[in-house]
Amino acid sequence: MGEGMAVALAGSAGVIAVPYVTNCSAVWSFAENRAGAVQFLSDLIDSSKTAYEQSQGCNFPIYQKTVPDLIVRLENDAHGDPPWKYKELKDALHWTANLGFPGFANPVAMEVFNTSVIPRMFASVVKGELSPDDAARAAAAEVKRIADKWRQA
Repeated sequence: MGEGMAVALAGSAGVIAVPYVTNCSAVWSFAENRAGAVQFLSDLIDSSKTAYEQSQGCNFPIYQKTVPDLIVRLENDAHGDPPWKYKELKDALHWTANLGFPGFANPVAMEVFNTSVIPRMFASVVKGELSPDDAARAAAAEVKRIADKWRQA
């Protein structure tokens, strides 16, 4: 990461990044215990400051107000080297989109994200293992396999 981090790059839709440091939670419509899931998320939000502290800043709060001194902490992080390394993340909640954006997250998008299909696609090109076209075809095949698996579930 070098000396510090930078805000996500702007594209045709503006500055939008996936939530690597922010949380994005939902209760599925098919959940067997929706009330329990909603209560769990409510309790999780109430514990955001503790989660942020225990993760040493890796688990960002869903609502910034739950960690009122978040910006101060990011500007002088005891675990950062240099201490201001993560200050650009102070606005992350404004430029981070949910998985599935502009739609909703779904199991396919979540698995594609969690298994790093897209970063691995780029890495295979950068490392010279595959051509861009071959890497894109391999990633598309993997996404199709994941989607087919979830359709059968």
